[in-house]
Amino acid sequence: MIRFLQIKNLAVIEELQLELDDGLTVLTGETGAGKSIIVGALGLLVGERASSDLIRTGESSSTVEAIFEKADGAEVLVRREITLSGRSRAYVDGSLVTMADLRTLGTALLDLHGQHAHQQLLNAASHIDLLDEFSGLMEDRGVLSALFEKLRSCRLALEEASGENKGVGDRLDVIRFQLADIQEVGLNRGEADQLREKRKHLLNADSIHRLSIEAYQALYESEGSVIDSLADIWRKVDELSEVDDSFKSHLPIKESVQSQLEELAQGLRDRSEEIDDAPEQLQEVEDRLAALDDLGRKYGQGDVDTVLDSQVELEAELKTLNNYSDRIEGLTIELDKVQRQYQIYAEKLSKKRRKMAPKLTERLELLMGELAMENARCQFRFVQKDGELPITERGVDQCELYLAPNEGEEPRPLARIASGGELSRVMLALKTAACSDEAGKTLVFDEVDAGIGGRVADVVGMRLKGLGERFQVLCVTHLPQIAVYGSGQIDIRKVVKKGRTLTTAGAVSGSERVDAIAAMMGTGSPTVQSLRNAEELLKRAQ
Repeated sequence: MIRFLQIKNLAVIEELQLELDDGLTVLTGETGAGKSIIVGALGLLVGERASSDLIRTGESSSTVEAIFEKADGAEVLVRREITLSGRSRAYVDGSLVTMADLRTLGTALLDLHGQHAHQQLLNAASHIDLLDEFSGLMEDRGVLSALFEKLRSCRLALEEASGENKGVGDRLDVIRFQLADIQEVGLNRGEADQLREKRKHLLNADSIHRLSIEAYQALYESEGSVIDSLADIWRKVDELSEVDDSFKSHLPIKESVQSQLEELAQGLRDRSEEIDDAPEQLQEVEDRLAALDDLGRKYGQGDVDTVLDSQVELEAELKTLNNYSDRIEGLTIELDKVQRQYQIYAEKLSKKRRKMAPKLTERLELLMGELAMENARCQFRFVQKDGELPITERGVDQCELYLAPNEGEEPRPLARIASGGELSRVMLALKTAACSDEAGKTLVFDEVDAGIGGRVADVVGMRLKGLGERFQVLCVTHLPQIAVYGSGQIDIRKVVKKGRTLTTAGAVSGSERVDAIAAMMGTGSPTVQSLRNAEELLKRAQ
């Protein structure tokens, strides 16, 4: 409940202070006096949007602050500041808070039903909110909304990943083909140079064969070969060393020279034998070099060894692209999981709604009967469509409130048949029903009397007074039939001082209140008769 309200430099309000009591307090005054500015100030305290245009001309800032008393008796000081820069700050008990925090707190403290709010009923999409509010399903809605946001995030992540992954399938096919092409050849680094050297030898096979045989024979096999001649030479050197000591120094190299020549002979013989299959070897080398050169042209810019570098790069890219595929697979699994969770919870919420809908319509019919709509009948109809219903943060349900204002009529969509006065009363009934478990909260009605008058206004006044027994109710009204039911009345006036227009407000009681009610009953100054009528209205209402 609001215990104290202070407004400074807001629109035509220079400074205004109000102390508010329990029960129904009516805010009265001429059109344009500033009643709705006070309601707007309350809206600022619960997180509604602020604009620098609200600041009083010539001032640098506006402030609205109020002391709220919570259900447990604790008091909370809420303050909102607006500056010319358009920035707005909010404070709770002196500490700076975010607008989100302010809205959360405001939802628990105050229910603001502004001018023309009953027009929301013309939007069938809002009817499900009224059902959920009455049914106490807003917490379930919060869980479902969180699942919906998670579902939307999963879908967005999958779409982004799929967009990034566009063409990856084709690229994967290309990479796999190229790697298979390279791996099939089995390339080794430096192999091409070795093969070219081998091809060079094979191309000169005849000369190598001939020269190897000739050299081998000259060295080892032919008559007068080098080996035979060398043996004769070493015999003579031995004899010389026996008679001339200077030759003894040459004897140690005998074995090594003999060994090297024999090794050379063996190499010449082996080479001559290898050359026998040179044509077959040359063809194999040519075929292998052709395969390597083909790889070099395809993947190494003509360089065979660069193909191995390309292979490493392709393998790294393949791993990356496979990770993309794994990510998409993971996101798809997560999306399916969240979608199942959402569907299960949405179906549970739907069952609760369908169970509670008759209870709400029963309650509405009772309340509308008290608001001079005794024969009205209403029902919530859930939309049935072929195919899957759209998924939203509200669930999978679509429902609409149908109304039959008069006996014997078929219920029809509320938006198509209700008059302005009926809409005001239906909204009041809905607010009354939805707040049934929130005793102690402040309810604010700005011109709930739109489109009504006479006996209906009297009934609305009684209903508001009844609400005042459980809530603190603030009601802006132009109708004396409603105003007289207030346990308190604040008269709001617009005056001019020193060439500036100001809004003033003050509680009226006793004869002042009779004067205020009488003023609401006519267009001129109160008469003796209007004063008497006002006094009678007040006595009857109280």
